[in-house]
Amino acid sequence: MTTAELADGFRARLDATREKWLGVLEALCNIECGTEMIDGVIAAQNIVADELRSLGFTTETVSGGDFAPHLVARNGVGGAPVVLGGHLDTTYTDYASLPEFHIEGERAVGPGVSDMKGGVVVLLAALDCLAQSGLLEACPIVVMLNSDEERGAPTSRDMFQECAKTARAALFAECSGPNGEVITGRRAKLSYRIDVSGVARHAGEYVGPKSSALLAVSHTIIALEALNDRFEGASFNVGRAFGGIASNTVAADARALLDVRYPLPEQEQPIRDAVETIVAEEHVHGCTAELTLTSFRPPWRDDGTNHELLELVTAVASRLDQTITGVPRFGTADSNWFGAAGVPCLDGLGPAGFEEHTPKEYLILETLFERALLVAAVLAALGEGA
Repeated sequence: MTTAELADGFRARLDATREKWLGVLEALCNIECGTEMIDGVIAAQNIVADELRSLGFTTETVSGGDFAPHLVARNGVGGAPVVLGGHLDTTYTDYASLPEFHIEGERAVGPGVSDMKGGVVVLLAALDCLAQSGLLEACPIVVMLNSDEERGAPTSRDMFQECAKTARAALFAECSGPNGEVITGRRAKLSYRIDVSGVARHAGEYVGPKSSALLAVSHTIIALEALNDRFEGASFNVGRAFGGIASNTVAADARALLDVRYPLPEQEQPIRDAVETIVAEEHVHGCTAELTLTSFRPPWRDDGTNHELLELVTAVASRLDQTITGVPRFGTADSNWFGAAGVPCLDGLGPAGFEEHTPKEYLILETLFERALLVAAVLAALGEGA
């Protein structure tokens, strides 16, 4: 079968199954599956697992501890696998203000539609194209969809790191750039929780210095945000802070959540040291603070390891009349585990998505099917070279 004939077959299959995949996308988006919503994540996982089993994959789950289990599926072909990666959780903790899935012109709108239910559907549709063309067994494939990605993969990181030891390549389907760019590198991430303790008092009982946990955490936040000017290419952001019980009390407790991103592995220890020094300082007399690392992903540097894979994807895209460029991205994802381990890896193979983590989240509908065509053709090309 020629490349053109293969592509025509994939296009025909995608046309024939278009409504089905839109239905799967709608079902996944309308399930409330924020990371902590375990029942919802499992419900979404069951939909995906059923689709994978219908294609001949064997599925299993890996314990997610306090989160939902993680889904792993294999096509049973021996050899170093190509990993297809993504996640089934969303960042949302409350769906009350979020819209149900719907289509507005060229857009599909809904919670998690681009981050990353659309990417999951891209993977399923691509594998379906391979199965219908009799090519699914030409290449060993492992599908890995975790349930705690939006919280930094605290219980799935070991699963990814173990798989990276034997993986031939990794393709992740987070949303693409606005012009279809694929991702060739990502910054590292450190997430911290800062718990501050003060001394509770009635606010009306005295005038003068006080051991307010809220005052102390405020000084801590200002010092941490000042680190943005200290490390090149790094960002420090306290995204949430809270404490106290009422305006007429001196706060005995306060908490802040810190997100740190940085591009270079040699920056990690100096950044850790700087954060620890600031948190350990007594910013307000009588207040103490405790620092807890809640998640970590290593930097994935665009060091040439994935250039051959990018050249393959670019060439395949060209034959499909698609244009692909590779770019690094500031955000972090589970592709970091593979890129950091030296596995040829590309991310951003999902549809073009926008406004992620907001009620306006959407994707460009046709890019979902363009990406499914591309991923199917790339897997077929990798199968030829297996």
